[in-house]
Parts: sequence; structure tokens; C-alpha cells
Amino acid sequence: MVLLTSVKPFAWPALALLAGAVFPFGFAPFEVPLVSIAAVGLLAICLVRARSGFLSGYLFGLGKYGVGASWIYVSIHVHGNAPPVLAGFLVVVFVTGMAILPGLLGVLMHRYFRVATPLAWALAFALLWTLHEWVLMWILTGFPWLLLGYAQLGTPMEAFAPIAGILSVTFVSALSAAALVSALQPRARTACVAVAVLPWLVGVALWQIEWTTRDANLHIALAQGSVPQALKWQPEHLDLSLDTYDSLMDAAWDADLIILPEAAIPLTSQAAAEYLATIEARAMATDSSVIVGIPRVVRDDDAERWVLENTAQGFGLAEGVYAKRHLVPFGEYVPLESLLRGLIGFFDLPMSHSKPGAETQVPLSITLDDELVEVALAICYEIAYPNLVSSAASAPGLLVTISNDAWFGKSIGPWQHLEIARMRALEQGRYLARATNNGVTAVIAPDGHIMSLLETDVRDVLRADVGVMRGETPYKRFGHTWLIVLMCLSLGALAWRQAALPIAKQ
Repeated sequence: MVLLTSVKPFAWPALALLAGAVFPFGFAPFEVPLVSIAAVGLLAICLVRARSGFLSGYLFGLGKYGVGASWIYVSIHVHGNAPPVLAGFLVVVFVTGMAILPGLLGVLMHRYFRVATPLAWALAFALLWTLHEWVLMWILTGFPWLLLGYAQLGTPMEAFAPIAGILSVTFVSALSAAALVSALQPRARTACVAVAVLPWLVGVALWQIEWTTRDANLHIALAQGSVPQALKWQPEHLDLSLDTYDSLMDAAWDADLIILPEAAIPLTSQAAAEYLATIEARAMATDSSVIVGIPRVVRDDDAERWVLENTAQGFGLAEGVYAKRHLVPFGEYVPLESLLRGLIGFFDLPMSHSKPGAETQVPLSITLDDELVEVALAICYEIAYPNLVSSAASAPGLLVTISNDAWFGKSIGPWQHLEIARMRALEQGRYLARATNNGVTAVIAPDGHIMSLLETDVRDVLRADVGVMRGETPYKRFGHTWLIVLMCLSLGALAWRQAALPIAKQ
């Protein structure tokens, strides 16, 4: 491909870095979707024109994570008590490590597809981009943040999510960007423009489909206590949390379901038995269901010690206990614990001795009009894993996620986290209730749009009338494994065909 030949060779690395730096502005709280697509398109051009595919992809990754994941510094420095220099160093290590994956994407594009025909090149780029995001979901426990598809919420591209999940939204978005770049060439210009536009037209058509149906009505109340993170775990300030959530629940006992955020009660469930018994009694007296985020102590037989589980527990007409399955490295457990534990405060946070819950658990349920309604629970960071949310309950009537986003501070992190939750609601075709300690608490409709929310650092109860949903989206039924297999086969076929063609014909 021959594109923008007037640009000097030394400028391409700078353009790749710039593309990565502007990429996050397509996401919340900025939400300018076309910016992210344009940034991906600019990266695609850089991969063609620059001398090093790895350098172009790597610099894009530096910009992407340096800007888009800047909230990590807040978590490490402000709440992890790491000195600024050390916190900055750890962030640099994280960003430079994460940038390797888009760098590898650049290597593969340069190595196998640089001289491909325009349409083959665009398809290969979209496939590699999507597969690199799939890898982000699981490598080193995963960091599926800032996926291209999230930036397309509110556009026709989002309509692919109920069919094959976030990765399908990413694919059609990347394909549109790459095909538009390919259209800058005279060869196959009409075909490339058609491929760039087609996903948008299909998305508009898919927008009209309602994959699930509303059954019973449910009045919910989400308590946002806004307890300062600096005080939350200090024993002398325990009453602040207990009194805060007491008063918030007092104003909400007329609701069918009351939800308290992650670790709302900064005690173990064993230590808070008397307080929880009071919640149980009041919930039964008012025919209410209550879900409370609270840690509990369990025996880790493998390590022969007692550890914590991060749980959501049901009271009143709500039944069951859900233990968080996917823990956050360093926040809830410490890799290489014997070497790192005690080194700095960040490696000894209050919940950093946690144990993951069982992969298969009985879902929480609530009783509504004498019928049992399954609730699919996700705690904090788990909401970023679509497969995990999909497996939380076989036939959920409602999605619930609880979180404590105080770790993000006053950064863009809480808004990105909310955006991720919106995609889960869209994929599952379910209402989603999101209760957080200090924001952003929100109720999300099955189409992924925000119905109502509480701003950050506000102490209040968010009320909403939602529906218990029935039916399944294609994504809920089939997941995205089939899509990954199809993409791998397609990419392999493209690479084989490319290798078989004489260079003179490419």
C-alpha cells in the first residue's frame, strides 16, 4: 500500500504515539466515538508507512495506556500510599508492558500483510486488532480495559453486542476504520468504501431488534454511602459506615430490592453478625430483598490459613452468597507474595489477603410475587469480563454489579468502569443495577443506555423501576468462542493466501 507519501519517515512514530494518546477520548467521560475509530485508522496508516511495525504499535500502546489508564497512578499513590516517584515508576512499568501487545500486532501486520491487496489488508488488520483485544481478556489474568467496542456505545455499531459480544463490536469498528484507510488508494476504492460503510448500515437494522422481553416490574434502591476511602477501614471510624448505610436503608424499605455496594460493611460477615441480623429482620418485616457487599473469613485448606472472600450476601427475600471469582492482582492478592508482601503499603491493602470464590456457584436469587428471580452478580472489576458475567446465572432476570471505585479517586476511571457495565447490560439484554461506594452508581437499561445515576461523592439512594427480563440474546446463548475460532481460521487463511501469492502480484 502507498499512503501519504509526503509525510517524512521520522514523523510516523510521532503520529503513532499521537494516535494512541487520542484513542481514549472516544471513551467515557469524553465519549466521542469517531475519535477512537480515527485513531485506529491512523495507526493502520502508520503500520503501512513506518519502517518498524513493532515501534508503531508499541508507541500507540504507550499513548493509549499512558492517557487512558492514567487512573492507575491514583490507585497506587493516593490509596496505596506509594511515594510519587515509586508510584510513577510502577505506572511506567505497567504502561510499557501493556504496550507490547499492540507492538506485536504491528509486527504481524508488517511481516505478513504489508503488501496485501487493500481489502485483504483491511480484513487482516481488523482480525488482528480484535484478537489482540481477546488476548487482553486473559493474559496475566487479563486487563480488558479500553477495548475499541466500548467507545461505540450509542452508535449503530453497538447493535452487534447482543449477537457476539464486545469483540464483535470491536471487529466491525476496526474493519470500518481499516477499510476507510484502504480506500485512500485508487485500487478497489469503491469496494473499500462499501466495506467501511456496511457495518454501520447493518447496525442500524439490528438496532430495531429486541432480543429479550420484560416480565415483572421491580422497584430497586441503590445505596451510595460515599464513605471516604481513607476512613473506611479504620476501626475508629467503623460507626461512620454502619450509621451511613443504616440511614440510607431507612429511606428505602419500601423498595423490592435494596443494594449496598462492595464491602459496604468494613467488617467480616462473622464480626458483623449482629448488624446483619438486624438487616435480615427489617427486610423480612417489609417483604424486601437486600444485597450487601461484605467480606467473609474462610479457610484456605491449600495454604492452611484463614483468608478473606469478597462477597455479596442476600438478606430478607434475597437468598444466597456470591464470592468474587476474579481477583485483582495486588489489590486482592499479591503475586510473588513472599517477596513483595510488606515492601510498600500498596502490597498490603485491606483486602489483599483474599481468596477467589468457586468458579461454579449457585446464583443469588430474590423472591418477587412468589416467584424466584435469579440475579447475576459481578463484583467490581469482574464486570469487565463478559464470559464471567454471562456464566454468573443460567437465566438471570437482573444483572447486579457492586463496586468501590474510590480506588480511582477523581479520575476518569469510574466513568470508564460504568461504560464497561453498560456493555454487559447490552450483551445480556438485561437491566443492570450498579451500586458503588462513592460513584458512579447507576441503573442501565437492556439497550445499554443509562436510565439514572448518582454523581461521584454524593451520599444518597438511587431509585428506579426496572423489569425482570426473560429470553436470551445470541451472545448469552452461544458466547464468543465460535467468533474467536472463526477469526483465527480466517486470519490463517489470509496469511496462507498472502504467502502463496507472488510478490509481483501483491
